[in-house]
Amino acid sequence: MDEACNRDKLTFNLSHSDELAVLAVQRHARRAFLLEEEVREIRSLPAEFQERALFACWTRKEAYIKARGQGLSIPLDQFVVSTRPGQQAALLSTAHDQSVLLHWSVYELDIEAGYESALAFEAPEKTVG
Repeated sequence: MDEACNRDKLTFNLSHSDELAVLAVQRHARRAFLLEEEVREIRSLPAEFQERALFACWTRKEAYIKARGQGLSIPLDQFVVSTRPGQQAALLSTAHDQSVLLHWSVYELDIEAGYESALAFEAPEKTVG
């Protein structure tokens, strides 16, 4: 194998619907949606809970960026959400503006066993207590 290829990060994305599939491959890309602390939290769980925790984390992040109306222009590795399934869903911190923690809420929705769902919304300043 070419030595240059070994040094470069190779990423891919596969999308499919019905009988169609698209595969994109890129070198030098860095696409992260989990922060190291989220990864550590998920990996600290027993193996049988890790997949559900990953989906809980993902749906909470997705709910937040969709509610903000900015989609993936908000980098997913720039804010932290709670990760444990069954744990109160929450936006825990952001890399830029910590004041959003006072106005944004994330809630886990209990829709059906085996599924993770979350709702995010902006509200007047939250009270602690």
